[in-house]
Amino acid sequence: DGGFTVLEATESSVLNLLQKHDEGLPLFDILEHFNGSKSEAVIDLLSCLERDFMIFKKNNLYWLM
Repeated sequence: DGGFTVLEATESSVLNLLQKHDEGLPLFDILEHFNGSKSEAVIDLLSCLERDFMIFKKNNLYWLM
């Protein structure tokens, strides 16, 4: 398979990804990481996590609270 992994975005997988990046992550990198999910679904999930105060967006980067 050439080492290509398809990753689905879930609440826990997004939080785990952001936990590994203290410097924050841009939307592009998050969408690229979760290549097994539609971009609209990932964006919706990020919005839900923001509303629940689990993550926040600042300077176009997403951060873990």
